[in-house]
Amino acid sequence: MQPKTPQIVALGGGGFSMEKDSSLLDDYVLSLTGSEEPRVCFLPTASGDADHYVVRFYRRFSPTCVASHVSLFRRDQGTGGVEDNLERHLLSQHLIYVGGGNVVSMLGAWRAHGLDAVLRRAWREGVVLCGPSAGSLCWFREALSAFHGAPRTVRGLGLLPYSNCVH
Repeated sequence: MQPKTPQIVALGGGGFSMEKDSSLLDDYVLSLTGSEEPRVCFLPTASGDADHYVVRFYRRFSPTCVASHVSLFRRDQGTGGVEDNLERHLLSQHLIYVGGGNVVSMLGAWRAHGLDAVLRRAWREGVVLCGPSAGSLCWFREALSAFHGAPRTVRGLGLLPYSNCVH
């Protein structure tokens, strides 16, 4: 069986975090998985694992997907545990959905936990990656962020060799 072509859907906005009802953008991203009941994992790191954001994710994806989330800031929530378990969990997904918020803090936390390497591997192995705002910026070589103060360049994961600016 051939691995799927690596795919990233970088959203400028929209999706479950901005739309009350089912989003056509989310439907499109789910269709890329090719699964009738896709495994979808949410990474709410950029929002500091905000409860309201996680709840919105589950409301949108739980009815039709095997939904989970990874919390790096709250040990009592999500698919926690050692990095080995996080890697196994993320690599078993059809879709990894990254939330918006502070891209600088998110990338720092990911690098500290080794998630940058895990996400790179997941992408190469055909897991669909997507997200709005910080979840869009992170995939590029560099991004422009003005989360705190004046706009500045941020070094992203470099999966895509370009730059990105949302909002």
